[in-house]
Amino acid sequence: MKSIPAPPIPEKISDYVFYHTDDHPSREALVWQDVRYDYGQLAKMVKEVSKALIAYGIGHGDRVALLGPPRPEFFIVMMATVDIGAIWMGMHPRYKLAEFQHVVATAMPKIIFAFSEIDGRSYQTELATLESEYSCINEIVIFDQPLGDQRMAENIDTGISYADFLCQGNEITGKQWQSRRDRVKADDSAVIIFTSGTTGRPKAAMNSHFGLIHCGRIELSRWPSESLRVLQNMPINHIANIGMMSSYSLIAGGTLVFMDRFDTGDILKVIENEKITFWLQAPAMFHLVMNDPEFVRTDLSSLQYIIWGGGPMPQHMVESLGQLDATLGMAYGMTELTAYASYSDLDASIEVLANTIGKPEPRYNLRLMKSDGKNAKPGESGEIQAQGRWLMNGYFNQPEATAESFTKDGWFKTGDVAELREDGNWRLVGRTK
Repeated sequence: MKSIPAPPIPEKISDYVFYHTDDHPSREALVWQDVRYDYGQLAKMVKEVSKALIAYGIGHGDRVALLGPPRPEFFIVMMATVDIGAIWMGMHPRYKLAEFQHVVATAMPKIIFAFSEIDGRSYQTELATLESEYSCINEIVIFDQPLGDQRMAENIDTGISYADFLCQGNEITGKQWQSRRDRVKADDSAVIIFTSGTTGRPKAAMNSHFGLIHCGRIELSRWPSESLRVLQNMPINHIANIGMMSSYSLIAGGTLVFMDRFDTGDILKVIENEKITFWLQAPAMFHLVMNDPEFVRTDLSSLQYIIWGGGPMPQHMVESLGQLDATLGMAYGMTELTAYASYSDLDASIEVLANTIGKPEPRYNLRLMKSDGKNAKPGESGEIQAQGRWLMNGYFNQPEATAESFTKDGWFKTGDVAELREDGNWRLVGRTK
């Protein structure tokens, strides 16, 4: 794979929207079904939403939440939020009321953007409950609500339409907007992503602009592409979406092709019709797609990279995917690491892809720490630990939990235990907690 020019290193992740607008405004940025936005249109919409957020009193460090599937609306609002120094967070459509209450009580968003109905499930009651229970919520903005209709349902006076919300930004001048943008620093938190909660209730990890940019640029150097088209069907509250796919695509000036639900047949059609070049899924998702009868009949020749993480891929599946004319890759990461910390080599064998998480990325400070306080040697196992500016800024409003997640000398403890193989690859063998 030939090298491509490295993109610039800006102060904030959203700067790439405007960088690519200046460089190639007509290039596709976001696609969902028949909806297509180029970078010029994306920049205009991001500015409109940012100005409206300012008009609604969203300040530096305030939180803005969004309930929805992976669609262009999520990406536009996220970029608009972080571009003025506020912090964006996603909420999964599968959340139950108690989960909504937990993330809202923890992060205290001032505005919630939402679809009132997704896949036949209405969220009107949950949204009304959240607005009544949490005084931090100043407004709920509904994407699928008619213009001027202030009522989501009979007897529920909650939310305004997205169009009405945007109108409020007309009073904000370009100078005011630019002033807010100029205050944002690279180490400011850009997003809150709730952890999976394997050792308790999910915690609100804060990932910075620098982390998203630094990790995304490293990912791009690992998987370079001049015509990147990413299939984006990961949940908007997951680091795989925000870090490994959305930031990666944005930095590259690529195209995010959204799918708002998981359907194996539709995935195959989108890959073929949209000429997807980058396909990242969890192994279980690949398993379902590969068992679809259309898999062997679909033209997948556009794929340049087939990547997985979040668990091992059975060797027979790796062998089947290896028959396609694409580079296979396994990578390891987690929310607190912002993105991937280890990568398989581009020419990794089937055995390495099936049994390891690749090699530690040398541009990160990573180590395998044994229980006796010494670094693991080949054939030995230790906890994966990481150190650096690219890590999360901590857990929002949880200083004790943040402190407990780091060693005394400042290394983040992932809780994952890996064995250092003789070939330099790491193999996950368990957990410390």
